[in-house]
Amino acid sequence: NRLGEPIIAPAIVVVHESGSNMEVGRLIAKTFRAQGLHAFMIQLPFYGERRPQGGRPSLEHLFSAMKQGICDVRRARDAVAALPIVDSTSINLQGTSLGGFVTATTAGLDIAYDHIFIFLAGGDLHKVVSDGKRDAAKFREEFERSGLSDSELKRMLYAIEPLRLAHRIPADRTWVYSGIYDDVVPPRSSEALVTAAQLDDSHHVRLHANHYSGILMLPAVVKQVAESILAERRNH
Repeated sequence: NRLGEPIIAPAIVVVHESGSNMEVGRLIAKTFRAQGLHAFMIQLPFYGERRPQGGRPSLEHLFSAMKQGICDVRRARDAVAALPIVDSTSINLQGTSLGGFVTATTAGLDIAYDHIFIFLAGGDLHKVVSDGKRDAAKFREEFERSGLSDSELKRMLYAIEPLRLAHRIPADRTWVYSGIYDDVVPPRSSEALVTAAQLDDSHHVRLHANHYSGILMLPAVVKQVAESILAERRNH
């Protein structure tokens, strides 16, 4: 607050994108904080303080890292709730791109977070890897160099596939923000998650953007999300 004293406020756990410096995740967390929320950006395995000397994981270890990341995001809710300045009646979850897929799978495992916001992500990971461009294409090239078969890739992706659990996502507390020109996570990926989770149209926000220009819109989107969380808290 103005006196520089800690305040009791809702919290949000932010799950970052695939960028090595997590710049988008950091920006989102800072924007939430500026709006009056306690924001906690979790660092996924092989990122930030969790990056080993060897750098990026091998393809074999990548899927284990993703599963560990999902477990970490689930546990983060309890860790945040234990903090005395957090309003434990409103602990929320937001993820972007890679973090959005982690968020979607987490939301299907636990009905623990009060609101869930999925940015530039969706479901049907195999289709994203097979058809997506840029970041998705880089992963596809790495997979092709590994010598693994497509059936092995499907099996690995199935373990972290959001659509497996989408029927368990709380439809009244989940919002998906997708780019209608996104060629990394194509619109059909977001639509697949929205359909499987039975979200109504008001819970699917279609941005007139691609995967990267959509990131430029995120500060304004984050502000709206923060305002809705704070408004609900005031009404209760």
